[in-house]
Amino acid sequence: MDDAGVGRAADDLRAVGLSAARVWADYPPTPWWWWPAFAALWAGFVVAATRAVELSNVWLFDAAAVVLAVGELALLYHHRRVRGAWPRLATMPPEIRTLVGRQFVLTAGVAVVVVLLCLAGWSLVAAGLTFAYLALGGGIVYERAYRRAADAAVARVSV
Repeated sequence: MDDAGVGRAADDLRAVGLSAARVWADYPPTPWWWWPAFAALWAGFVVAATRAVELSNVWLFDAAAVVLAVGELALLYHHRRVRGAWPRLATMPPEIRTLVGRQFVLTAGVAVVVVLLCLAGWSLVAAGLTFAYLALGGGIVYERAYRRAADAAVARVSV
């Protein structure tokens, strides 16, 4: 292959990398109300589930789980409708994969703290932490970090 062919192949590879990164980078911003609604559903579930366990009331727990599931499905349906088809996780650029991994570990840690608070009888504190983390840290802060990671992925493959 001559130098021109190598150059075209390199350009083609860059174009493929750019289009793969753009799938993860190009999407409309999340509406302002989405993260607080998501957080409120989970915070409500924390309080209701803890109260159900305290009362040994399986019906209350089941009702809370149904409300959580229906609310989550409604939010996910809206998210999917606005954003279109979701990209495959296997094609995630490394910049975004690192961020998502960190977010997963952090969320698991917060979940452990929430469970411990509930077991200690502090369900309202646990609900407040759940809301604050999901609405602020899990939502607004994550969205900003995601945007930076997506921009870095596009910049890396655009060179």
